[in-house]
Amino acid sequence: MKVHLEISPDTKCNVLRDAGNNVIGLEFEPAFTTERGQAILVYGKAVSTGGKMLDRFALTVSGTTGKVAKKNRMTTVQPAVDD
Repeated sequence: MKVHLEISPDTKCNVLRDAGNNVIGLEFEPAFTTERGQAILVYGKAVSTGGKMLDRFALTVSGTTGKVAKKNRMTTVQPAVDD
């Protein structure tokens, strides 16, 4: 399975690297339209090794609580074993 993430245009992303220049993480800085609003961090999709679409989603963050949630499922999730 592969999970592809596309960064939202309203979010800044910094790549964190260690001393050997290896990627160790990503740091997101969302832009909120209102103080208590939500912002989309990334749009994602999960695809099986055979190329079958498993899921489409968006990761959102709350400006009030900072909680990150997976939203906007458009297709049902099926285990890769069912392929």
